[in-house]
Amino acid sequence: MLLQGVIALPIAFGLMALTATGPRPQDPLLDELSTALAVSQVFALPILIYLILRRAHRQVPIVFAAVTIVHFSPYSWLYRTPLYMVLAGVLVIGLFVVCRLADRRADALAGAGPDDPAALRGGAGAAATPGDWAIPAFTGAVLVIGAIIALLL
Repeated sequence: MLLQGVIALPIAFGLMALTATGPRPQDPLLDELSTALAVSQVFALPILIYLILRRAHRQVPIVFAAVTIVHFSPYSWLYRTPLYMVLAGVLVIGLFVVCRLADRRADALAGAGPDDPAALRGGAGAAATPGDWAIPAFTGAVLVIGAIIALLL
């Protein structure tokens, strides 16, 4: 959250100012909507705190990714570009694949099948698996590629 507020948000505002192709619609209701969308991410904090307290660390990146997906969708309309919807779609489909592949790899390493009750993931004290880096890495890669595409458009 600190990275988002202190580093990523100012960079995002700077890139928006540099790449704006036209004036943003001026309407007080749109300003309120934009503020509500930006603040909406804060509502995920109690869920994230709960997951961290339960030591379900593997689930934290997927919650962050889900918040990002939901957060992006309305911006497609607000800024009149389909890029936000495309990025949200790529994240949804890509994270499904990434998580499924990571689960299969973890199951194979543990010797459990995907339907085995012993294969529950993310509980208290769960050990790290080789796929734990995949969710944040994939999400970050999609966001960087999306930013590059936005700069080139």
